[in-house]
This record gives sequence, structure tokens and C-alpha cells, in this order.
Amino acid sequence: EELRKLLPRAHLNLKRTLYNIGIKACANAGDLEKAELLFSEMLEQRIAPNGKGFGKMIEAAASTGNLSAAENWFRRSAGLCGAEAARFNLLIGAAAKA
Repeated sequence: EELRKLLPRAHLNLKRTLYNIGIKACANAGDLEKAELLFSEMLEQRIAPNGKGFGKMIEAAASTGNLSAAENWFRRSAGLCGAEAARFNLLIGAAAKA
């Protein structure tokens, strides 16, 4: 909820960073559903995700042991940001946890 207090005053790059922080917190809590809601909200606000945001989504899926979701997030990221090695490593980590 603190995130929602900061967003209205933030500029675009800070908004993206704040969403990424929120998604990371969801990943740490093992809450993929909430992470996906934040990601959707970010898109609704017309804030383009970056590689870090997609990496956080892969982490969120991995934290729940959901390899299928991690693979889907990796594919989405590769389509928009390229297949970066760091996100591929996150996908490998998700496979190890599954």
C-alpha cells in the first residue's frame, strides 16, 4: 500500500522502479498472483516493463515453483527485451526449484 502512495508523485522511470520493487516484494513473499496484478497495473498505467521487471516476474514464478509461469514470463521478456543471460539464469533456477 505504501507503493500506491508514492506512485502519483513519481516520474515515469521512478514509477517503473517502484513497480519492480513491489513485484520483487511479491516474489520474496511467494505471491505470484499479486506480482501479476502489479505487472498488469503497470501496463494499464502505460508504463513499459523493462528487463528487470520481467526478471522479477520470473523470480516470482520461481518462488512458487511454477516452472510453466516462469517459462511464459521468460518468453514474454525475450519477445520484448531480448533473451538476456540474467533472465535465462533465473529460468534455470526456477527449473531447479520445480
